[in-house]
Amino acid sequence: DEEIGCGIPPTYVPARNTVFLAHATALAEALDCRDIFLGANVLDSSGYPDCRPEFLAAFYVLDNLCTRAVSGGHDGAALGQAVDHLRAIQPDATGALVDVRDQRSVVQWVTQIVERWSRVDVAIANAGIIRPRPFLEIAEEQWDEVVDTHLKGTFLVLQAVARTMVERHTPGSLIAVTAP
Repeated sequence: DEEIGCGIPPTYVPARNTVFLAHATALAEALDCRDIFLGANVLDSSGYPDCRPEFLAAFYVLDNLCTRAVSGGHDGAALGQAVDHLRAIQPDATGALVDVRDQRSVVQWVTQIVERWSRVDVAIANAGIIRPRPFLEIAEEQWDEVVDTHLKGTFLVLQAVARTMVERHTPGSLIAVTAP
């Protein structure tokens, strides 16, 4: 018998708590709640990666960056604070504000990532904006901004990463997530 807490047990489900916490974050925001409580078994904390205190601390930083209730907005200062917190846990943590609608910005960003870590294993294109207005009041420029962010941005990010994967002969995953 394996001793509890030694190694990753065969019952481990990759990223299970990540998924649960992400759903809890979305629900809490929708219900205008500010607190999420997670009960993790102390015996699991050394064996399951997403029960470890380091994971929970990193998720706390992420949660505070990605929600309306806590985030001060999407600016360099908020991103910098989140990266600083993450560096206490993961010294290589980095962040960037990138206009995904601009090919030059995207290519430069992907190039910097590859220069630093030599490859990209997974790219998730998840940028999106919304300009809530009645349908008949949406100006063409506003619509173009939404389409450019959701569609063009997804295309440019995944294309830039795919090019590096092909050029370097490195396998990887490209994931597109968008909202209406």
